[in-house]
This record gives sequence, structure tokens and C-alpha cells, in this order.
Amino acid sequence: VQNDLKPDNWKPITSVGSGVKKIRVSASDGIYRTIYIAKFKEVVYVLHAFQKKDQKTRQEALNMKLRATLMIQLTKVIKDNGWKQEKAAKKLGVTQPRISDLQRGKIDLFSLDMLVNMLASIGEEVEIKIKDAA
Repeated sequence: VQNDLKPDNWKPITSVGSGVKKIRVSASDGIYRTIYIAKFKEVVYVLHAFQKKDQKTRQEALNMKLRATLMIQLTKVIKDNGWKQEKAAKKLGVTQPRISDLQRGKIDLFSLDMLVNMLASIGEEVEIKIKDAA
């Protein structure tokens, strides 16, 4: 995916968001899924990787999509301002290794709360819009 190749068994997940895709792998010990978003050449954000056991996928994927959106925005702000990791860490109120984790797309290490707080610390507003499920 990072080399712009398409996996054999994948499909878009438009219910989660634009650019979100799912890879399906069948193995002798079960069925596995990886949900990811690849909008930037330099990074692939893995939103979720799991063995298919129940129907919680959509809720978990939506949470991951929100976190990925916030991480993408934070990465964009850092890049647009030309901040090195140390300066970004000071501005965002976190440690330099956390900035490294952010830029490497380690989504499981960030909560929605933490990402919102990081954006708020530099004056960015986060707005949540709820759509009617009907």
C-alpha cells in the first residue's frame, strides 16, 4: 500500500470515510481485517487490525477515523509551520517521542481526548458534527 500497490482482497469502507479501505485476509486460523487510510505518500495510517470475531467493527472504525483525522491535522500543522519534533512537542505540550509516534501514525497510542487537547493547545478548534443515522 505504501508503495502505491493494491492488495488482492480489499474494498473501500465509505461508511467510515473517504479514502478508508479494508484488506481481508483468510488464514487457516481465521479471517483477519486491516482498516487503513492512505491519503499521504509518506505515511499509511492503520486504523484497526483485528481477527474477525463479532460485529463491533463499525463503531471501532469510526473511533479510529476520528483519531486519524485529528492526527492528520496535527501532522499537517507541524509540517506547515516547519516545526522540528522538539519544537512541536513544546508547542503541543507533549514529549518529543510522542511527536515521533504521531508522525509515524501510531494511532493506538493516542486517545481522542489527548488529540483534541493537543490541537487546543495551539489554538485549533475541533468541531464534531453528528449525522442522523437514517
